[in-house]
Amino acid sequence: MQPDILMIIGPTGIGKSEFALQKARDCNGVIISADAFQVYKGMDIGTAKVSTSVRAEIPHHLIDIRTPHDAYSVADFLTETHGLIHTLREQKKPIILCGGTAFYLYAFLYGYRFDTLPEDMPVLRKRLEERLAIEGLDALTKELKSVSTECIDYQNPRRVLRALEHYYTKGMVDEKTRTPEARTDVKIIGLSAPREQVVERINKRVDQMIEEGLVEEVKKVLESGVSATAPALQAIGYKEVIQHLHGSLTHAEMVECIKIKTRQFSKRQMTWFKRFHHAEWIELS
Repeated sequence: MQPDILMIIGPTGIGKSEFALQKARDCNGVIISADAFQVYKGMDIGTAKVSTSVRAEIPHHLIDIRTPHDAYSVADFLTETHGLIHTLREQKKPIILCGGTAFYLYAFLYGYRFDTLPEDMPVLRKRLEERLAIEGLDALTKELKSVSTECIDYQNPRRVLRALEHYYTKGMVDEKTRTPEARTDVKIIGLSAPREQVVERINKRVDQMIEEGLVEEVKKVLESGVSATAPALQAIGYKEVIQHLHGSLTHAEMVECIKIKTRQFSKRQMTWFKRFHHAEWIELS
């Protein structure tokens, strides 16, 4: 099958959005966001969403489709993406998949299918959520790693809770099946740069987010009634701002912490992207 989906991958801050926009302009295409946090309304600065004026020019999907009160998972992403692709193909629109949530992209590329768990599990789910609030994500992650070698996004509280639910109800963590080969309808372009350039881009990006009002954005989300422990607010940047607002980090410590966590995240992204064996890599200057 001739590839009709362009997937753009690369570490955070590398310039994926700008590259995708140019490709979309060249082919009159449509962009589907593969980002676990850009789905949330009101979380714009910290997730580096493209502006509303740009989205008015180039159609974007899977942005601003949830409130921060809501949960969003890779299974949701796959369901909605498959529906969008069917519609866009009927409209004969070129499709561009772009985002930094590597697991979402990999799950799409290899046709992941997820087992369903019984919905009648309020006691277990509530107990795990209470433990997350009291013990923190690191404690639950340590527990999960002790019973599983499965590679999941350990920075995503929903994924960790889901995996523990699966373990406690089925005795195993692996909840998915996948196709042995990657989709043949996808062309992958990877963007890279020397590590020192990636670090410089990340540091500048964090400074820009602070200047644009990230702290005020987080305050507004919290004032809307969203819990500080909500999965949406565990995104890098938001979590550190909340710590600052609660007095556990100074402003300077908050900024440096966001930079460090983002740099660490970019390394984890590249570890994931090494699995995309068919990618054509472009090194940016």
